[in-house]
Amino acid sequence: MQTLIQDLRFGARMLLKEHGFTLIAVITLALGIGANTTIFSVVNAVLLRPLPYQNPEQLALIWGKLPAHVSGNVGASAPEFADYRDQNLVFSSVAAYTSSSFNLSGVGEPERIVGIFVSASLFPLFDVKPTDPMTFIAIALLLTFVALLACWIPSRRATEVDPLEAMRAE
Repeated sequence: MQTLIQDLRFGARMLLKEHGFTLIAVITLALGIGANTTIFSVVNAVLLRPLPYQNPEQLALIWGKLPAHVSGNVGASAPEFADYRDQNLVFSSVAAYTSSSFNLSGVGEPERIVGIFVSASLFPLFDVKPTDPMTFIAIALLLTFVALLACWIPSRRATEVDPLEAMRAE
């Protein structure tokens, strides 16, 4: 025990004496601990923790198949989705989604924004009830964020435009 205390004292004296080495050692330890924590947090959230809805093992994604000479998959069209929904004998519920991009225009250059269209049956599929208070809070926060973003993007553009040039354009 006595030699351990002597070794710790010697190590502390050397760290106090060599400032450059101490700085590099502290930065290396901080970066290592930070990277390890980040990687564990991602692995825990993505792989270890169960998905936040009931029976995630029963979810299925239905893709169409392209011809053999073309690689990749394709989603269903609206009429195909209606057929899947109406003729379904296997699944408890069927929902559809598709992503799309939009142009947001106003003062200045138009900006590209990505959004998602979903069918009305998507929320009951994930057991999201509109009467749940947490759903109301989440939707209120989402709509507040969207409203703030919708105000911020044009105002950011407006501050980048010369007012005299904007008046000439009108």
